[in-house]
Amino acid sequence: MPLFYKVVTPAGPSAPQYSGFEEEYEIVIGESKSLPTISPIELTYTFTTDDTDVIEIDNATKTFKGLSEGIATVKFTTAKTETFAAGNGEFDVYVRKRTPSMRFRDEVVYGKVGVGVVWEPVIVKDPADAELRGDITYASSDPDIVSVDATSGQTTVHATGNVSITATMAAKGDYAKGEASYKIIIVDPNSAAIESNVSDFDFTTEGAYEMTPQSGSCLVDTSP
Repeated sequence: MPLFYKVVTPAGPSAPQYSGFEEEYEIVIGESKSLPTISPIELTYTFTTDDTDVIEIDNATKTFKGLSEGIATVKFTTAKTETFAAGNGEFDVYVRKRTPSMRFRDEVVYGKVGVGVVWEPVIVKDPADAELRGDITYASSDPDIVSVDATSGQTTVHATGNVSITATMAAKGDYAKGEASYKIIIVDPNSAAIESNVSDFDFTTEGAYEMTPQSGSCLVDTSP
């Protein structure tokens, strides 16, 4: 009876099945983030991108940094080993503009008809450099109760009620549009139940009490 022999070819390195990373990442301009730790972790990964105007990759520190608004595709490769064949993969990085940091000193202020309220321009912490800011404008949720000067933020009281005053910074350069707001509560001038920060000063007369009116579009917050 004849004998038949079957030659068995040894199995070669298998294609790596990558895991441990997301298909999309999001950062803002100027932010750095660690490159993902991809499995199999025993392989050596090299990361590259053709979108070098959007992100910067540092393989030495295993980080990537947002440079400008846009989408960058990051590609990674691994070399052949005894266990795994050479392979590659990719993921996307979305780079967004920075959001301005803005606030008002008080979240709520009180006032009376015929007396007014103490107002002030919005405080801008970021960007600290005025040259980097977009134009700042002010608006009232109900101008029939309290109107506001669109440029300075100065308020004028007309009637009792509640309004929100919003400061909006237009997008510019690396910064997206930003907003901040505060609430004004105007009460009956004959009411005795007034909060402690209600002003009893006469703001209807320019230069009253030797006070200088506020001017300008914003304040800079120098606090840490």
